[in-house]
Amino acid sequence: MAKRREDRQKRREAVLQAALDVIVERGLANTRMSDIAERAGMSAGNILYYFESKDDLLMELLRWSDDLLLRQAVEEFEQLPSYTERLRRLTELAGPSGPSDPSWIVWLEVWSLSPHDERIGQGHADLDRRWVEFLTELVRSGQEAGEFSAETDPADFAVRYGAMMDGLAIKVVAGIDGMDAERLLAACNAMAADELRPRTATTRRPAAAAGS
Repeated sequence: MAKRREDRQKRREAVLQAALDVIVERGLANTRMSDIAERAGMSAGNILYYFESKDDLLMELLRWSDDLLLRQAVEEFEQLPSYTERLRRLTELAGPSGPSDPSWIVWLEVWSLSPHDERIGQGHADLDRRWVEFLTELVRSGQEAGEFSAETDPADFAVRYGAMMDGLAIKVVAGIDGMDAERLLAACNAMAADELRPRTATTRRPAAAAGS
């Protein structure tokens, strides 16, 4: 039974990876379930066994991508001695690598659909809420450790920080105003330094283990 579940999970992830590749190449509107099936080496019927529609697959693709990102962040946090470094690394992981960044291309597709599709809009909101909660907890933990200023509201900062990242990321993916990943990170780091006012290593407590 365990082997069957593992095989099913592997096939499901193969479909998600194929969907990501095809959507990035063709755009969501020009992607058919049969295109994804062909890329995954399966039949269209096999794809429909895992996902009822292209919209269902799209939202699951985002959840899958988001899960991978947060899991990697938590794992790497264990090796980072300060919350400032953790925030910087989280920003690096979450931001687009450039105009061809696959995950962000999919996010742009979802943003365009959200106002017109209630299910996609709700799924989008849920994922955004999870990101804000993760970031809020990171900032709050930094405050409790004495590294970040206690004057900043963690939840408010998380919303605004995320919004700035989103806006700059769109410019990176669209190739607007010469914005790139390096400039995005520098802008986010500047905002964090200005509002969180991190303390030096000699005046703060060590960062707690991720998830504690």
